[in-house]
Amino acid sequence: MRVAELEIWEVPRELLLRSMLAVSILVLNVLDVLTTHTMLARGGTEMNPVSARLIEIGILPHTKISLAAFIAVASLAAAGHRRVSNLLMMVACFYLVVVAGNSLQLIAHG
Repeated sequence: MRVAELEIWEVPRELLLRSMLAVSILVLNVLDVLTTHTMLARGGTEMNPVSARLIEIGILPHTKISLAAFIAVASLAAAGHRRVSNLLMMVACFYLVVVAGNSLQLIAHG
């Protein structure tokens, strides 16, 4: 195979990967909001001071979904940059850890 042939197949795969990561980030943000609210209802505490303030004024879900949508649009707009997928993977892993932490608090306050 020539390099040009590899590039033809690489772009759709990269776009698919970015799309899957963007959807994962959106789903993880929704899970973060749900587990956070459930955890707080059961006596847990929000460790992130920014999220705590957003909860206090009642805009955490709106902010999280807006942020996830921005990340998705920005990642697709930066189609020419390969490092975007790596950054999206780090963001998805971060939110996975956040949801896991919330889940552990839910178990502790069961």
